[in-house]
Amino acid sequence: MNHDLFIVFGKGTEAEIWLKPCDSFIWDQEMKKHITKFRGLIRVLSLEDYIMTKLARTDRTSTDINDILQLLIANRDFINWEYLHFRLDWLNIRKDFEDLIEIFNREIEPNFKDKAKEILTIYYRSKKKI
Repeated sequence: MNHDLFIVFGKGTEAEIWLKPCDSFIWDQEMKKHITKFRGLIRVLSLEDYIMTKLARTDRTSTDINDILQLLIANRDFINWEYLHFRLDWLNIRKDFEDLIEIFNREIEPNFKDKAKEILTIYYRSKKKI
């Protein structure tokens, strides 16, 4: 078998199982430290590392970008912004992330405008703390 990604489908849900995080890097100790357990059994990447894996892919698609934006919207109050900054710098993808959230802020549908502005504010405020 020559695959690094498997998708498992359940009743109205799906889960991605990655054997390798993406083509730009391999699992490292920092990622392993931030892994959490779901229901005590399944190891899950941190939000920040998952965002990083989506952003760092050389074959990044609009689906990856959409996934990142959905994660930011749904989890903006739970993201460890300091760790996200560390990871963005680790892979030198900070500019990609900032471009993505700037475009998101400019081109978002009106009903998401406040959330986009809030994410932008949180991100840049957390950047000043580092």
